[in-house]
Amino acid sequence: MSDDMPRLYSTGCEEAIIAGALAIDYVPDILEPEDFVDEWHRLAFESARRLTGPMLAPILANQMFLDGTLDLTGGEPWLEEVAGREHLRAISRPALDATAAALVDMAGRRLMFAEAQALIEMAVPAPQSADPESPVPEREIRITEARM
Repeated sequence: MSDDMPRLYSTGCEEAIIAGALAIDYVPDILEPEDFVDEWHRLAFESARRLTGPMLAPILANQMFLDGTLDLTGGEPWLEEVAGREHLRAISRPALDATAAALVDMAGRRLMFAEAQALIEMAVPAPQSADPESPVPEREIRITEARM
């Protein structure tokens, strides 16, 4: 993620989705793996989405093992830790739906920000001079500094 990009993500929201999957066996339909910034959360989400029964931490850990992603995260101990977080145990479907909507919104904003930056870079090229000894016009310097 670019240093210029505003913080358009919430690892707490992402974790709430995983905790909700573990606590009430529910994964909101509107989410996609790309909506997650944290890799561990994305991998756990992808595996949770494949399960159709109860998603206790050992069951989700087994699915992640089958998916080949368990070793890429904190494994079953991490899932047990997420499932045991007191503030996430009482989560409800409406709360998970609202959290999922916030994640989708942030993901969309990250995409729009990246596209806007790409357009700016295309529209305003870095100042270049044919002669290295000739000065760069003041206008080009100001535009370049504004982009940085």
